[in-house]
Amino acid sequence: MGKLTELYIYSRPIRSGKTSTLLDWSQKQARGSVSGILAPDIDGQRWLLDLNTNEKRLLSADADTDQKRIIQIGRYQFNKTAFHWAHRVLRSGFENVPQWLIFDEIGYLELQGQGLEPAVRRILNWNKKIRATKLLWVVRDELLSDVLDYYGISDSEWEEWPV
Repeated sequence: MGKLTELYIYSRPIRSGKTSTLLDWSQKQARGSVSGILAPDIDGQRWLLDLNTNEKRLLSADADTDQKRIIQIGRYQFNKTAFHWAHRVLRSGFENVPQWLIFDEIGYLELQGQGLEPAVRRILNWNKKIRATKLLWVVRDELLSDVLDYYGISDSEWEEWPV
């Protein structure tokens, strides 16, 4: 059957250096060939980083974050505004047709239709039709089967990303 989506998944345990590895890898690629979002920890806070512009937004909610703009999962609080920005970055990145479009990371929030959703599903569906770019999803190894089920992805539709 073969891959239908040009989907690659980078799946490792939590706190195993996935984001750092991708940041290092992306900086070695030709300018404009990699777009998307990385979620690095900087000084103990989670950020979202636009790989095209190096612009970043604070993802961790802080004391100044309006309660209506907070998404909570477990003990973590995230700023919805940063996710809305990330949706625009991903959509714009996809429209520019890079070789790779990175989504860091697809996890618990996305499985609840939040976080990087609905951008993840929309771009996946567009790419199934036009195969414009290689999608690279970062997924914790413990969530891989849940993520594949949630998006209806069979084993033949994705490959492990080769570091």
